[in-house]
Amino acid sequence: MEHVPPKCIFPEKKDLPKGFNFRKNLISVPSCDEHNSRKSTDDEYLMFVLATTLGGNEHKLDHFKSKVMRAIQRRPHVFQSFMQNQQPVLLVDEEGNKQTSVSYKIDEDRIDNIFKHIAHGLFFHHTGQKWTGDYWVFCPDFMVLEGDDPAKANETIQEIGERMNGQFTNIGKNGHNPDIFTYSLVSDDQNRHALSMSFYRDFKAYVLLGDF
Repeated sequence: MEHVPPKCIFPEKKDLPKGFNFRKNLISVPSCDEHNSRKSTDDEYLMFVLATTLGGNEHKLDHFKSKVMRAIQRRPHVFQSFMQNQQPVLLVDEEGNKQTSVSYKIDEDRIDNIFKHIAHGLFFHHTGQKWTGDYWVFCPDFMVLEGDDPAKANETIQEIGERMNGQFTNIGKNGHNPDIFTYSLVSDDQNRHALSMSFYRDFKAYVLLGDF
């Protein structure tokens, strides 16, 4: 059985205050051993990317300080390879407060493939059917820092993200650990499906399944 999303993004019980358990009733679907073994590094990559994005709740920060940091210390060369093209950035919030941080280039193809596999697993879990058609992945929380007009590109990304989020306003959320992960699925009569995934409350990923 394979956990969707990967089990490693859920904090371990030993890292949580007494009484907390974010690994209850995790979603799992059938998977072959070869596939599970091959995707273990991808699971670590997703865990690292989610833990280092802006925003998220206190559980994301605690997860980074505990499990993610242990993984980095255990295999620093692997996690160093995740952070391509590092560069310093200055963050300014709406009130004008400034904070220095660092940006790195994500592997878009790899992230798309990871979210595609999660979407396929969730679709099977939710409907009992396998999805073999087209798909499109969109993550509005990733930013563009290169190109002719990054500010305009990011503005467009945010606008699309807000419109997509609006489509799920009145749709129920699924998942027994909402502080870590929830998902929603909507379908139409043309065999098209839209999946919304929320990680650590703030990070959103959308996957469209079908011919849109």
